[in-house]
Amino acid sequence: MKRNHRIIRWLALLALGTFNLQLTTLAQIYNVTDLGTLGGSYSIASGLNDNGQVVGLFDTGGGLFHALLYSGGGMVDLNTLIPANSGWTLTDATAINNNGEIVGEGTNPSGQTDAFLLTPVPEPATCVLLALGSVIFLLRRR
Repeated sequence: MKRNHRIIRWLALLALGTFNLQLTTLAQIYNVTDLGTLGGSYSIASGLNDNGQVVGLFDTGGGLFHALLYSGGGMVDLNTLIPANSGWTLTDATAINNNGEIVGEGTNPSGQTDAFLLTPVPEPATCVLLALGSVIFLLRRR
């Protein structure tokens, strides 16, 4: 229980901006990865899955926040992964599961803050290869 209390205390110190004194101690227990930003002054991680994918939010530099996905060593604005004409602005991603499904909040087409669920969709090339493989499998069975 004491260890959990120490971690929460360190995280509180990080949030207060006194991380320079505590980062060395924290790094002795965990590997610390700087996620970077996408043009603003900071980003905040909110969720992590077993695949090492991180979700959260980042400052756009104009006083606005956008939801982020950090995966494979790079960060992406989740708004670039949804249709541009959807009317949504995704402002915070709070959790990601091992299937890559992401939940968070954003502004819906009516201008209200609302929850969202993003579900990964295979790229068209993946679907074509899967369909082609199925056809070849069926032809070989004959």
